[in-house]
Amino acid sequence: MNKNDLSIKKIYQGWGGNQQSDIPFIVWLLENPQSPVALPGAISLQCHDFIHIILGRGRELQDEAFVIGFTMRNDPKTNRYHVAIFKLFSRFFYPKKYKFKREHFKDFEAGFLVGKRAKLKSINKLAPDSYQDMSVREVKEQFGIDDEKNT
Repeated sequence: MNKNDLSIKKIYQGWGGNQQSDIPFIVWLLENPQSPVALPGAISLQCHDFIHIILGRGRELQDEAFVIGFTMRNDPKTNRYHVAIFKLFSRFFYPKKYKFKREHFKDFEAGFLVGKRAKLKSINKLAPDSYQDMSVREVKEQFGIDDEKNT
């Protein structure tokens, strides 16, 4: 069976992602919607993992860069200062396991472009219950994410 035909919830059950307690404070501070200084595009850990699944991305650092670029640009509140802050912190202040190298910003920019092109905006604010039982294909259609442009 094609992964695009499986539900987000079904794929997530085998995902084995991080627990909130695994996330370093500095990452939580900028990327979690519960943080008082979260950047636009901040998203819960579960929804972040759902975005990985929807976009067909793995769990390597380049995949993280792509997904974060997607969620940031998909949020209409994101501006160039937010992007500069994120790039500065992810390059120089994030712990080694989460720290982006220069080459990861190509993936970030690619995700940024896909987030811009998605028809539905502020996907990071959607409740996961609204789409977790849908297939990946259905979610992509509803969100307006074109596989041909999702590189």
